[in-house]
Amino acid sequence: MAPDALSLLRLHPATRGLSEEEIRVVSERARVRTFAPGDVLIQPESIPEAVSLVIGGRFRMTSDLTSANRIANFGPGDQIGFLFLLHEEKASVAVLADEPSMTLEIIGSDLLVLLREYP
Repeated sequence: MAPDALSLLRLHPATRGLSEEEIRVVSERARVRTFAPGDVLIQPESIPEAVSLVIGGRFRMTSDLTSANRIANFGPGDQIGFLFLLHEEKASVAVLADEPSMTLEIIGSDLLVLLREYP
């Protein structure tokens, strides 16, 4: 059975300080995504459509899709894409999965609604 968003959100550091009701509301707008090694989470020169909460696996940030030079690494507990989304900026980097990975994704428009309702 695939893990559900509510169970995963309860464990993620991004929900610390939220009530059970707030976590439930967020989970209704979140979806679980899985990635194989090399799958792209963020494309350079695109505005990410969602914030991704890393549940498992590892991601790398590079200057482009083919670069071997790592700018940053992401793992469980990290958030990816929030600042690009918040500022509506094109990503100047690529983010790819290093290994089989899982995220919880919250679409930007849903995130903005949640931030207004639950500041």
